[in-house]
Amino acid sequence: MVYVFLAEGFEEIEALTPVDLMRRAGLEVGLAGVGGLEITGSHGISVKADLLAEEADMAQAEAIVLPGGMPGTLNLEHSSAVQESIDNCVGKGVLVAAICAAPSILGHKGLLQGKKATAFPKFQQELEGAVLSADYVCQDGNILTARGMGVSTQFGLKLVELLAILYIALNLRMLQKGGEKLARGDFSSPIDTKYLIGDFKRYGQELNDVQSGLEQAVQEQMKAEHLKTELITNVSHDIKTPLTSIVNYVDLLKKEDIPSPEAREYIAVLDRQSHRLKKLTEDLVEASKASSGVLNVDLQPTDVNVLFSQIEGEYQERLAACQLTLVTQPPAPGTVIRADSRLLSRVMDNLVSNICKYALPSTRVYVVSTLSREAVTISFKNVSRDELNISPDELMERFVRGDVSRSTEGSGLGLEIARNLTVMQKGTFDLYLDGDLFKVTITFQRIKKEEQNPKTEQTES
Repeated sequence: MVYVFLAEGFEEIEALTPVDLMRRAGLEVGLAGVGGLEITGSHGISVKADLLAEEADMAQAEAIVLPGGMPGTLNLEHSSAVQESIDNCVGKGVLVAAICAAPSILGHKGLLQGKKATAFPKFQQELEGAVLSADYVCQDGNILTARGMGVSTQFGLKLVELLAILYIALNLRMLQKGGEKLARGDFSSPIDTKYLIGDFKRYGQELNDVQSGLEQAVQEQMKAEHLKTELITNVSHDIKTPLTSIVNYVDLLKKEDIPSPEAREYIAVLDRQSHRLKKLTEDLVEASKASSGVLNVDLQPTDVNVLFSQIEGEYQERLAACQLTLVTQPPAPGTVIRADSRLLSRVMDNLVSNICKYALPSTRVYVVSTLSREAVTISFKNVSRDELNISPDELMERFVRGDVSRSTEGSGLGLEIARNLTVMQKGTFDLYLDGDLFKVTITFQRIKKEEQNPKTEQTES
């Protein structure tokens, strides 16, 4: 907003010519009346102001303009509202423009010290401390002065030039901030297009439309994810009830002395497949919960060496049964990360189970830690039993298994569950394939010794 102050006795052409030019350029201009809304110029022309001088909002001001004329200049100088507006603009570096006799107001306030300025010749002596310029229109920083009535057009055009550059910069900045918020997924603050001009207003409205559309899409997706999770949970529950009965009855049949070898074989098949179905159902529910973020996450300081001891104690025999040799490289004692030990155990269990299913027998399996200043990375490496003719992205998809023949028993959800659980703990999960080398790395925030006070961070994704 540009405020042009009008007081009784103002020079009409010095005030209205700049107003006309600025409004033609699309700038928002308000006429602020000193002492009332009906202001009469030095030549008897009355102008109705848009607002009182006291009502001018300096927080929205991009410039103020002080026209000359007598006694208009004196009336401006005697107005406390005008004086306060000048002080406010000077303090914030906002453009202050004065023409003809009006630059004397700035001179009397000591605002022209060492600055180039001009005024009507009769009033140049009032420009205290100024470096008098021979230019008809003179700019020095945020001060713009002009000689008099005869250069009102040049004065107005210079205002348009300076304000156009300012408006373009401000408009671009507003659009930039709006775009940055949109990129971060922040839909809470649409761009205020009220102060945008021309094409910038249209671009702002279009960004707001994009924001509104994305917000609606995100809400619909969240609703769909919630419904999906609820459906899977309900269906899984309905499946587990009869499945539990099947498992129990199969266990009872296994205890019976059934003479028929074929019947015992059938019971064994039922036993395997029922447990497989039970595991698949459980994995499906957990994968759904992990991907939708409905699990509670309890982030606490966790000793990495304890995790490595757990790996060696719980999984070494399991790996040995698969003809795999476990090689570990734990970090230095006292290495602590921020994680949920319960979820982290499930991540490791899924990764080790994956290794047991797909690693080449009679090979070594490596679990290695790598430290940096801010993070701890744990790598799981093994040689694949089957040819890895699949991309890492495809392998991370649901229900995809590493063996093309699908000969192994599994849900194909283990890696996806491990990844989602890692991300929920604010960690990163990366999968690498290099020939037959299969490598998964999980990275968590490292806690420094001075930060290892046991403060629990409760989150719910």
